[in-house]
Amino acid sequence: METDQETVDRFTGLLQCPEEVARFCLDASGGNFDAAISMYYDQVTSRPQQGAAHGPAPGGTMGPPVPLLLRLVGAALQLPFAALSTVLHAAFVIARTGSRGAAAVLPPRLVHAVSTRASALSTRLSGPGEATPAAAAARLARELQTAFGSAIDWQACGWQEAAGLAAAEGRFLFVYLHAPRHQDTPRFLSDTLGDPSVTTYISQHFLAWAGSVQAREGHALAHSLGAARFPCTALLAGSGARTQLLACTEGFCSADELMTTLQAARDRSEHMLWRERALRQERDLSRRLREEQDAEFNSSLEADRKRQADAEAAAARQAAEEQRKGEEALAARRAESEAAAARAAAEEELRSRREAKCAALPTEPESSAPHVATLRIRLPDGGMHQRRFRESDDLQVVYDFVDSLDSEAVPLRYTLATTFPRREFGSSDLSQTLHELGLTPQAALLLQPLL
Repeated sequence: METDQETVDRFTGLLQCPEEVARFCLDASGGNFDAAISMYYDQVTSRPQQGAAHGPAPGGTMGPPVPLLLRLVGAALQLPFAALSTVLHAAFVIARTGSRGAAAVLPPRLVHAVSTRASALSTRLSGPGEATPAAAAARLARELQTAFGSAIDWQACGWQEAAGLAAAEGRFLFVYLHAPRHQDTPRFLSDTLGDPSVTTYISQHFLAWAGSVQAREGHALAHSLGAARFPCTALLAGSGARTQLLACTEGFCSADELMTTLQAARDRSEHMLWRERALRQERDLSRRLREEQDAEFNSSLEADRKRQADAEAAAARQAAEEQRKGEEALAARRAESEAAAARAAAEEELRSRREAKCAALPTEPESSAPHVATLRIRLPDGGMHQRRFRESDDLQVVYDFVDSLDSEAVPLRYTLATTFPRREFGSSDLSQTLHELGLTPQAALLLQPLL
């Protein structure tokens, strides 16, 4: 709650203290005049009496010594968080000014102490087990809807993620920083944010996010925005490093005042949405072009791979076919060579057999000689050969005669047979005489090849 100038003047006039000290005590006491006086006197009555030794501060007023300020800050750190944020912010503002009062109220060496205590307090308030930003936002959204009947659709995520969603949708992000212990919070939620016109306007034109200043994310955002008074709202554009603050309200404001602020900021910054939409469309177009180019490249690459694979497959098939033909030709040549060798061996065997049989064959008896058997032998090619044998010659002599014939129709293996009566002569018959076999005085024999 902002302390008005009249209250500050009343405080300084009554206590004859610097204006900065008056504001510090009043802000730390939440605007309660009596509590601020009690706080001031509690510190003044316990401070060392150094005024006489050091003389008055420039301007005719006695600035509070450092021990007093340290106790003042220590007391402020015991206040509720809603008041504490205001006090710490005021202290830092005073520390950064170069005014006479700032030097008196908050010397530079006190800045480090305040910063250290504030950081420790922030860590203590957050705690190591604090929920994720999304869980904290969802919990606060439920609390606002349940306790205050808020009809605004609060985003259940961290504020940076919400800013990204708003930017993606081409909208601004409405931020509400919730100070649950601040005295103006219930009235602001019911009368201002609970107003139907405000709810409708925010829902139609913005994405909304709420964060508690007692949570890590809400406290960090409040610090980034420089929020000194609560309730606090802000209107943000963009996301990430491109996030911009369009408008901010601190302290209680009515529904009409909030609507005026939001409408003015929206009208003033509408061009940013158009530019963001144009940039997003350009990025989308670039992305689609890249995707199409990548798709075409991948398709072309796939086609090249397929052609290469087909060519390699065709080459492999051709190589396999040529290899098969080569192997078949080699096998044919080998078979032909083996067959030729076999034929040559057979022919050599036949020639050798003919020569041997011719040499061992007894002379043919005269036709007028007694006990002569005349045999006609028909070959498979139809050739007929006739010769005279002695009746006492064994059947082997007839086989030797057939073996001695210079004819390709005589195979290596064969048997002789009579046609009528039908009889085939085997190896057991070779030692029998022609007379014993009934082949006298003449007979006709057939040569039958054996497989």
